[in-house]
Amino acid sequence: MSQHTHGGIVLLSHAGTDLTALGRARWPEDFCPVTGIALQQITDEHHMQQLLDGQLSGARILLLRVLGRVQAIPAFDALRQQAIAHHQALIVLSGTGEPDPELAGLSTVATAIQQDANAYLQAGGSGNMAQLMRYLSDRLLLTGHGYLPPAALPEHGLYHPELSDGCSLDDWCAIRQPGWPTVAISFYRAHWLSGNTRFIDMLVDMLAERQINALPAGRCRPGWAARR
Repeated sequence: MSQHTHGGIVLLSHAGTDLTALGRARWPEDFCPVTGIALQQITDEHHMQQLLDGQLSGARILLLRVLGRVQAIPAFDALRQQAIAHHQALIVLSGTGEPDPELAGLSTVATAIQQDANAYLQAGGSGNMAQLMRYLSDRLLLTGHGYLPPAALPEHGLYHPELSDGCSLDDWCAIRQPGWPTVAISFYRAHWLSGNTRFIDMLVDMLAERQINALPAGRCRPGWAARR
């Protein structure tokens, strides 16, 4: 992700998985600068002002995905006022994915664009994140990169570092050690969608060292990762 955002897009989110997906997303070499900022790391009004004077000052599009109320974000009013004064597109979305009239009223783009952006984020994954950036660039910056609609991804399923995506229980049975006990690992689907599975891989390896099979299964996390 670029740290130079002049003329580009900035994603500010409370979800670390959003930022991980953004870091793994790919777009054309001539694409506008894109960067991500963790909202929880903006600790006070002074920090927000530094961002407004720096990274956020030259951006063309500001996309916020908020968990909770915007009033909890230090100096959010200053961010919105600057976005309006600088003619920046401001999109404010709820982290739960549900329509929020208050957030819609704070956004400065058409409702259809806000809804479409939400659909990409709800679908999840680095591929959908990449298409969202292309969508925003084409719709709001009038570029011609082209984009695909949000792609539906599995709500739940098995994961194993030695198997490909979409693996089945039969696939897992083919690689397990029959004489070992098995431990199931339940984790949030959002980690798989964003590619944040290193901690699962490490746990699988640690269990194997103790002659234990691991059966990791991703599932939806109510209220954040993939509520429909």
